[in-house]
Amino acid sequence: MAVESPILAPARPCPLWYWVPQESADWTPPGTDKPARCPAVKLPSDGSIGVGLSRLPGTMSISPTWNGDNLHPVGDGRLLVVNGLRPEHVQRERQVDGHPVELGDGNTWTIPVASMLTGNCRLPRRRTLGDGNGTGKGWKIDPAYEELCEMADQVFRARLGEDVPDMDDDFLDCLFTAALAVNYDLTEDEAIAAGLLTDQALRDVVDALLDWQTVEALVAAQAEAEKKTTGVPE
Repeated sequence: MAVESPILAPARPCPLWYWVPQESADWTPPGTDKPARCPAVKLPSDGSIGVGLSRLPGTMSISPTWNGDNLHPVGDGRLLVVNGLRPEHVQRERQVDGHPVELGDGNTWTIPVASMLTGNCRLPRRRTLGDGNGTGKGWKIDPAYEELCEMADQVFRARLGEDVPDMDDDFLDCLFTAALAVNYDLTEDEAIAAGLLTDQALRDVVDALLDWQTVEALVAAQAEAEKKTTGVPE
């Protein structure tokens, strides 16, 4: 069913939008205060009339395929509709270098390194004046990314066998979304509804955050160097 409006004129189908009941028409999607609107969208299931809202840039038509695969309840009668979402639809203007990771949708997304161990972290840093107690000027991770780095450090310590707080599904959902949100404007609900979060995708995202391939290479190189130093045979 194609729903046209002067605001959302016929164009490429909108890959990510919200249906909200008429009584909630003032609600806005996360990350915007001026969403594009389609004023009358009818649900074929029960004939309810609601409002279509999209925060994605550009002019897109709200013309979804109404089926259970792309309609996702998100509370208070609202529905999240995902149709063919791709990384370029939600990528931020400024990208942080990282590792390419294939997520659950089959597309490749760029995940930044959040570990300081390998020297490959490219998250933005901020110049600091020091603490006034003898510590001079320096650089630190921008506060916007501190929580991501702290979560990544917790996972790293867990991999080393250290005793860390429990990392339940809520923690892992948050970690996955925070890693994705560095380069892409997506909420947790949107990432899950788009099918990005699978068990394999989660493992690969964690490996990217920790720069795990580099860590393993460094450990192997250190072990090889120790063999040569101690004269241990191959």
